[in-house]
Amino acid sequence: MTNAAAIETVESSTGYRVEDEVAGISRKHGLDETALKKLNLGCGLDVKKGWVNVDFSKENGAQVAHDLDKTPYPFKANSFDFVYMSHALEHLSDPVNAMKEVWRVLKPRGFAIIRVPHYAGNANWMDLTHKRGFGYQTLLQLASVEWCKSYSMKPFSRIEDAKLRFWKKWYYPWNYLMEPLANLKPVYYENTLANVFPPFEIVSVLQK
Repeated sequence: MTNAAAIETVESSTGYRVEDEVAGISRKHGLDETALKKLNLGCGLDVKKGWVNVDFSKENGAQVAHDLDKTPYPFKANSFDFVYMSHALEHLSDPVNAMKEVWRVLKPRGFAIIRVPHYAGNANWMDLTHKRGFGYQTLLQLASVEWCKSYSMKPFSRIEDAKLRFWKKWYYPWNYLMEPLANLKPVYYENTLANVFPPFEIVSVLQK
């Protein structure tokens, strides 16, 4: 598989584009998109123009080489308006510590956009390097004062958005119907139908 094909597979799997997410949040909150500082952690092959791209090595075009399991990350506190992690957190040994660093490098009122595989989907366990699965509520705990206090971390101030997203391919036509239905009551869906019609991923947006 070519680099371009690998990126296309991940990015088009659910129809999600982080560029659209950033544009929508910017419009909603009156942000100047041209002035935003954006960090793409664990970019892999998905090196984004206009972002600071970080990966384990610079082999695929990342500007910064860093192991995300090692903290602190090589950035000053309060540096970025957006931090994006796409299918990277599940590879890390200590996701709590990683999210502490995401919070630290975000500017006040900045946004973390985190994509992770859903525990019920085959994408969760087909990769030998995945260390854990995620449910709808997993990352939402990062906005809980009590939960964060237990792990000596500062909570995000609010949840901007959280969605279950499904694989969008012609040979899974039912997923086009299941995604809006699942997001009406995501926790109820996980407790009833997630193992029959599994989501592919969860996209959580947290504001510092």
